Amino acid sequence: LEELRLSGNNVTDLNRVTRVTRELSRLRSLDVSRNFLKEIPPHAFDGHRTLTSLFLDRNEIEHIGSRSLSDLSNLHTLDLHDNFISSHGLMKPDEG
Repeated sequence: LEELRLSGNNVTDLNRVTRVTRELSRLRSLDVSRNFLKEIPPHAFDGHRTLTSLFLDRNEIEHIGSRSLSDLSNLHTLDLHDNFISSHGLMKPDEG
């Protein structure tokens, strides 16, 4: 499986999604847009090195946890539009 679209599925817990997708060694694109995610937890995407596209747009994300995106070394597209992220919700370097 190289592409997974979970858009519009009332997803509220990103960790539940990433625990499953972490096992998909060929996954290139993950779409979790139009759900009810409120945060990107710390280390949420650890082990997702093959992802090149990640769509988290149109959720209710207010907070991006420390190192939540740090393992995405091949990421080319990250879509976070239409969320509630402010400077207070951005990760702090000493979090973890």
